[in-house]
Amino acid sequence: MEYPEELLPQHNYKVIETKDLNPEHSILRKSLRSKTESLDNLGDVRIDAIFEKEKEVFGLSINLFGIFTCEYLKIIVINTKFHEDWNPGDKIPIIDEIEFTIDENAFPLFFKIKDLHNKSIPYKKNLPKIKGIKNFEGFCCIDHKPTKCNFWHFELSVYDSDLKQTYINASKKTWQKEIAHFLSKSILKMHVSIDVPEKIKISKSCYIM
Repeated sequence: MEYPEELLPQHNYKVIETKDLNPEHSILRKSLRSKTESLDNLGDVRIDAIFEKEKEVFGLSINLFGIFTCEYLKIIVINTKFHEDWNPGDKIPIIDEIEFTIDENAFPLFFKIKDLHNKSIPYKKNLPKIKGIKNFEGFCCIDHKPTKCNFWHFELSVYDSDLKQTYINASKKTWQKEIAHFLSKSILKMHVSIDVPEKIKISKSCYIM
């Protein structure tokens, strides 16, 4: 099997703006567990199928469903250099150089863009200057983060209220843990699905210059 050419970035590709996509578009992520281990006794997706630790929600790896299909979740690229970010103008990877294996047990988890993008996240911070606690609002967003082996790769990002500052997942501060907990339980857990959605065509104007 040759690596799928449709996953690779091309010279005339550009970074996708999430606002240009249909909110009904789906994104998918590979479960961290097998199909049977991904579901609880009620048939709901277990939270540890989405991530192992709550702090992992920051920058959570996801893929735009459409050209990237469930079959492609089975692909595990071995060469670490092909997991590096790709930016418009970068060299196009040589497909024969990409080494990969196949995980036949890969199990897809689905979300809708409309359920994750620009979603409000309330949190509190203790501010020494005012000697008190103040309420803040963050936002969960879906950002296009193409890699050299997967143009359709996106990430879950969290921004402050002016959508400029990205929170860093390395922090152990209480307010950051509060954001991670809300995002995991009130957004991801609430909207994850195992039902394969209908494919919605991605307009070429979204990704071609």
